[in-house]
Amino acid sequence: MTPACSTTIRRSVATMVFALTVLTSATHPARADRPTEPARWVGRDTPIFLEIQRPHEIVQRLVDERLQSLLKQNRDYRKGIEGPQFRQFLDVVKLITESLNTTWPKAIEDLTGGGAFLAVEVQDGNAHVLIAIRPKEPKFLLRFHDKLMELARQDADNNGRPDPIKSREYRGMTGYQFSPTEIHAIVDDTLWISNKSESLKMLVDRIADSKEGKSDPNWKSLVDDPLWQQRRTALSGRSNAWALARMERLRELDRARYQVADPVNPLAMLLFAPWVEAARSGQWVSASLDWSPDQLAATLELE
Repeated sequence: MTPACSTTIRRSVATMVFALTVLTSATHPARADRPTEPARWVGRDTPIFLEIQRPHEIVQRLVDERLQSLLKQNRDYRKGIEGPQFRQFLDVVKLITESLNTTWPKAIEDLTGGGAFLAVEVQDGNAHVLIAIRPKEPKFLLRFHDKLMELARQDADNNGRPDPIKSREYRGMTGYQFSPTEIHAIVDDTLWISNKSESLKMLVDRIADSKEGKSDPNWKSLVDDPLWQQRRTALSGRSNAWALARMERLRELDRARYQVADPVNPLAMLLFAPWVEAARSGQWVSASLDWSPDQLAATLELE
């Protein structure tokens, strides 16, 4: 596996852990049999998958006064929210929402109400990061995207800079790039974001081939994988987010990085021997999190 691929996977693992810690929202478990869900375009042997089902409710949890009162006790947090960059961000949010005749809580709900996920595929030694966001209101997603492009171009024009947005047509779909580190497209009412054009092209090929009846018969989708189906349907009715990491696949890609070091700390072995052994030789690890207004609970399973 290439160093770039290993780095991408490592960053994605960190993103998954962070997201499971703070980016969750109360919801009912999503159905694993939905034929049109974006996860159908993700490969079956994807080693990392994280799903958040109602991202707009995340904000409700994060801005809750009880949580904010705790966070504001941290000096660095107070410094961040009182700094000029955060205030500038709030000004931009206000400008966009007012121009679209909405509020920021309503905008987030309309943009993300259908759920979101992050998946990391590995093909031919290259990592492909795919993020899918389904809006509650697809028309609002288009309006929001148009407004972002308008403001970005207006800012560039006012400051004598060239057009900051690149776009390209491919198989009847348009990809946009606002910065060198991202590329995105709106396909079938879903916002797809990736870290490189090759990953988005791979995705568009799968969707277009399916519509044209030319799908690769050897390619298998994640939604058809029994393990993925099992872990998803096992979620409680209160689960906000869940993640699945295929440890055997990660060890196959980079054994030195994803195996438990030996020897293990004796105290850790005494207290967590079954967990250590499961992590050492287990096939997968799955985590879920339930976050209601009054309770926070997490579940971790290894096998």
